[in-house]
Amino acid sequence: MLKELLKEKLEKVKPKKSELPEEVAQPNFPSLYLSSDTLSEIEDWEVGDEYYIVMKVEQKGKSMRTEEKKEIYNADFDIKEIGVLDEEEKKEDLKKKFLG
Repeated sequence: MLKELLKEKLEKVKPKKSELPEEVAQPNFPSLYLSSDTLSEIEDWEVGDEYYIVMKVEQKGKSMRTEEKKEIYNADFDIKEIGVLDEEEKKEDLKKKFLG
């Protein structure tokens, strides 16, 4: 069910050449930056509201560092497809996933 829903909702993402240097400082919290070229729905979204974005990603890199004797892994992804679940679709999918 979810797989069919995702195929209907996902849009192909066109790869763009990065203008950023290869090594960029990590934000304090994981963040995702998108333009309306990638996800047109964001034009109508409001700051502070929450949304459910679905993505198909391909892992492009992985690294590990040690902080205070703990291994921390980072991964880099290319977004291959992206879409949005509206409120009703989200509720129904969550009910099916967790309530059977």
